[in-house]
Amino acid sequence: YFDLIGLPPTPPQSRDFTTRAAVDPRAALESEIDRLLESSHYGERWGRHWMDVVRYADTAGDNADYPVPEAQRYRDYIIDAFNTDMPFDQFVREQLAGDLLAQLSPTKRYADLITATGFLALSRRYGTAPYELWHLTLEDTIDTTGRAFLGLTLKCARCHDHKFDPINTTDYYALYGIFNSTQFPWAGGEEFQSKKHPRQHFVPLLPDREVAAAQQSYQARLQDLSSQLAQLDLRIKSASPSQQKQLQEQRTRLTTEHLRLHRPGLPPEVPGAYAVRDKQPADVAVQIDGLPANAGSL
Repeated sequence: YFDLIGLPPTPPQSRDFTTRAAVDPRAALESEIDRLLESSHYGERWGRHWMDVVRYADTAGDNADYPVPEAQRYRDYIIDAFNTDMPFDQFVREQLAGDLLAQLSPTKRYADLITATGFLALSRRYGTAPYELWHLTLEDTIDTTGRAFLGLTLKCARCHDHKFDPINTTDYYALYGIFNSTQFPWAGGEEFQSKKHPRQHFVPLLPDREVAAAQQSYQARLQDLSSQLAQLDLRIKSASPSQQKQLQEQRTRLTTEHLRLHRPGLPPEVPGAYAVRDKQPADVAVQIDGLPANAGSL
């Protein structure tokens, strides 16, 4: 019980096993093991080991450490993968390229394939502004990928070669270019109230063609609210004191509605995942001594 599902048996389960084991110990043990392997708790227990490997958390990390409620979708993907005995090679491909697999062969697993890329999206964020100190997030992505799938720590190759390591600096920045050509989401931060940075690039769990109309309507609604607020500001400046109170109340209502829609970064009716998508590919130069401002050759 503790090995397979991480929970003790209940007293009735213990009594039932003891009764069956008194008749046929081997059959009782085998049937009990089979039952535990089929339990949903099995994936919860063993999925935790993979969550440790991929540094799972439902916050963005570093000083902002902003909550990411959608991260639970990736957690559930892992649990389901263990419970359905997903082959490991498929498990690897979906986490590194689920967005591409979803586009190449749209199926009823479209949402699962998008969610699987949470492996990359969960890379640690630094600072509080959108995509601040981005090279450090990419370093975390590369290092976690190396540890999880290659059994190698790649971080040293960011700055220099190691004579006996199979990954050199050129290889490192080849990986860096791949991840730099990937659109990561931004979870938001406490600066939203002061600087109005909404969450960005959360990936819809439906194909683009199915959410295009909703996205267009969403952007139009945000633009309309912004225009109304700008017009109200002009009216408030020239209004009498008695009119200003009424206009301020109207402005507060519109601001609340604008913030409610703006902050999530997706239309309310479109489910989204903390996941990644492919974007325009581009090579990057080797960063001499690991410094982004000190570019070498491509």
